[in-house]
Amino acid sequence: MNLFQHDEHQKTFRVAGKFGLTFPTGSTRITGEKGRLPRPLQRGTGTVNPSVLLVATRLWRRFGLNADLGYTTYPEWRGVDPGDVLTYDVAPSFRVLPWVFRRFPDHQLDIMIELNGAWQGETYTDDVADPNSGGNILFASPGLQYIYDTVLVEASFQIPIPGGTALDGNQLDPEWAALLGVRWLIE
Repeated sequence: MNLFQHDEHQKTFRVAGKFGLTFPTGSTRITGEKGRLPRPLQRGTGTVNPSVLLVATRLWRRFGLNADLGYTTYPEWRGVDPGDVLTYDVAPSFRVLPWVFRRFPDHQLDIMIELNGAWQGETYTDDVADPNSGGNILFASPGLQYIYDTVLVEASFQIPIPGGTALDGNQLDPEWAALLGVRWLIE
């Protein structure tokens, strides 16, 4: 939902809001040698998780800057409260092609480097905090974005930033990830 938009010659500034729901689709009954695996290791959450996101975009000539702030709540289920998640992202971008627009909209190729962060609260099991849960993770994500009309395709490589991760207690260190996404704007 577009909350604010201000357009000028070769410039624009937009603020949008988004509300979402994630429905339980993955299994919550995966077991190991010692019984059922802890909730963070299950494929599903078992709950409906509401989220809100605020996005700001500033474009001028060949440059862009996107930033967002999001919050997802994970309700307690079967005695486990996994902690809510706050996400934050900043992504400067540069339009590589076309050098000059012949018409608008046109094909467009951008390069970008994103900083993706997430903070998660501690997990509580039967109202007892797990000291090995929660904390902050920060990634650098260089990538490409191709836009044509109402379709956007993007690919990036997500790398944990040394010193940007502050996980509580004893947890697995984050690893790299390759990401591919497609978005379609419905007008």
